[in-house]
Amino acid sequence: MWIERLEIGGFRRLAGSFAFSPGLNLVAGDNEAGKSSLHDALIRALFGFSRSEQWGGSGSVWQRSRPWDSGRRYGLRAVVREVRGRTYEIDWDFDRHAVRLLDRDTGADESAAVAAKGKLVRLGEHLLGIDLDNFRGICCLDQLAIAPVKRSDWLTNALQQAVASVTSDAGAAGADERLKELVSALGFRTDTYRPTSSGRARQLADEVARLEAELEETLARRGRIEELAAERADQVRRRGELEADAAGLRGRLLRAELQAIEERLAEARRLESAAQDRPERVPDFPRSQAGEIADLRAQIRQVESQISDLERQVEGTRGAAQELEARRADLLPRYDALAAYEQLDAS
Repeated sequence: MWIERLEIGGFRRLAGSFAFSPGLNLVAGDNEAGKSSLHDALIRALFGFSRSEQWGGSGSVWQRSRPWDSGRRYGLRAVVREVRGRTYEIDWDFDRHAVRLLDRDTGADESAAVAAKGKLVRLGEHLLGIDLDNFRGICCLDQLAIAPVKRSDWLTNALQQAVASVTSDAGAAGADERLKELVSALGFRTDTYRPTSSGRARQLADEVARLEAELEETLARRGRIEELAAERADQVRRRGELEADAAGLRGRLLRAELQAIEERLAEARRLESAAQDRPERVPDFPRSQAGEIADLRAQIRQVESQISDLERQVEGTRGAAQELEARRADLLPRYDALAAYEQLDAS
């Protein structure tokens, strides 16, 4: 039996399609690239999660294996070949812990034969005839199982005590029994030397897996924080540019308004000068022109009122213009000082 293809919707940091060939397959990648996650996903394709792995809330193996991207489907699909001469398609929905088993040769749906309603799914037992613990002990070696045993005072003392307790006439059978007792005390199975499901060695292996998952999640969060920091630096730079552009536009607008007011003031003064040049003694006009003269006087008073308004506007604007010029004179040296850092990497 071999898994030909594994399509992962979401499993820890992994998502995508992975193809395998019969025989030896080598998976290489940098640290934290997801090799261990892919290894575990292959196991879950055949066995899912046991009931004990689903317990424990957010700290359970099932919860820690959720996709880091919350928008992805927590599940996978696998194509398994040469299972008693058949080819099967396995589709897992880990959110509901439900599996669909399809015989690709006949199209028959064998899901009902895998799990009964309300009972734990036993897909691996249906396909391989063994449970998850035996599969791990016989068919599947992880990093912890093949790593060399590290020297420790605890292990040294335990071995010394075991050797010291053996009498010279114990024989091979007695020594074997004592060795099995020691192996069992260390938390390993005596037949396969794999960690037992409840022993200290298994607890340490689960703790290592949990810490590795937390490390992967922490590194992913760190990368996201670095991206957000770079985005924030870019936004701060852009905000400074926009504020500088806005200040320039306000300055140009005020200068244009000041120029228009000064032109209107000059026109008003010209009109005032022309009005002052009129004769002191108003000549006698025919009564028929009295209405026209009254209209002209009204227009003159209106122009004089406009002149007064324009003068007040000029006085009010002159102060604002002077303040803007002062701010501009203050900002120019600071802008020139920062010009050398214009090409600096914001991150």
